[in-house]
Amino acid sequence: MKQLAARGQTVSIFTAYAAEDKAFADKLKKKMKYLVRQHKVHFLDRAAIKIGTDVEKNMKAYLNEAQIILLLLSDEFLACDEIHERDLKIAVERHTAGEIQVIPIKYSSCVYEGYAFEHLQSLPRDANVFINSYEERKKEQVLTKVVTDIGDIVKKMLA
Repeated sequence: MKQLAARGQTVSIFTAYAAEDKAFADKLKKKMKYLVRQHKVHFLDRAAIKIGTDVEKNMKAYLNEAQIILLLLSDEFLACDEIHERDLKIAVERHTAGEIQVIPIKYSSCVYEGYAFEHLQSLPRDANVFINSYEERKKEQVLTKVVTDIGDIVKKMLA
């Protein structure tokens, strides 16, 4: 994969998630705030789309601008037609072309066999571990490890 960010730049991250998983997406971004404060990343976020503007056009622009796309995997994510038809399509195409890094994050138990991203290394790295399957204290530890792994990827992209 070619170098995606030059020194002095920040890495743009888009998080694809189902509406039902917004609280987890917000928590993940909050844990990654240290990377924002270090000027290593910035988030491309649906919440930043201005009222009265074309949401679809803006979302496609974010997906095409992102250097990392996080896929927050859950049954709701996999069932969402909008995600399947727009987010996954663009993410997989760009990843296959070597333009970006796609990182599936196993949030809640779901079957993603047969999806174009199933062969990608996901986080957490443990084969059948989903973040939401843990009790709260362990869930925080696993999420911290996921964020650390993403931070390591960002550092390599900026090197």
